Amino acid sequence: MEHYIHQPKRLSEVTRDLAAVAMGNLAADLIIRNGKLVNVNIGAIQNDMDVVVKHGWIVYVGKDTESKLRQTRIPASSKQMVGIWFPV
Repeated sequence: MEHYIHQPKRLSEVTRDLAAVAMGNLAADLIIRNGKLVNVNIGAIQNDMDVVVKHGWIVYVGKDTESKLRQTRIPASSKQMVGIWFPV
């Protein structure tokens, strides 16, 4: 299994790359596929969700990633959990 090391960059330095990944013109650094997403906004656990990351920033969360993603894929399983924290 490959490991992802978060190396933070300023948003102003990576905005063009983030947009390019979201449009499918640039490969993502990390793709987590078919995981369970704990959505605190709607108070539900959503199954079979994908999370796309570029330069340590989340680019896309959803189910329609095949057309957008071309790089590292880590299949999610019941033994893996991904935590995403947002600085305040």
